[in-house]
Amino acid sequence: VGATLILRVRRPDLPRPFRAWLFPLPALIYIGLAGLLILDFVVLAPATSGIGCALVLAGVPVYWAWSRFGGRSGASVADR
Repeated sequence: VGATLILRVRRPDLPRPFRAWLFPLPALIYIGLAGLLILDFVVLAPATSGIGCALVLAGVPVYWAWSRFGGRSGASVADR
């Protein structure tokens, strides 16, 4: 959801196949509620949410290595 906000700011010239009603308000509300839900999980079940955070953080080095050493060829998905 956040990526749609960023894409609309960085690439306003791209064609949009549909228009969202009151955009960006629904996206911002969704991001805010998702953040509150994550905060609730951290408060109510810190051990379980800690394991989930550890799993996500374990993927960060993999993502970094993939994007740095050969995951991208410079071509976009539309070019393939």
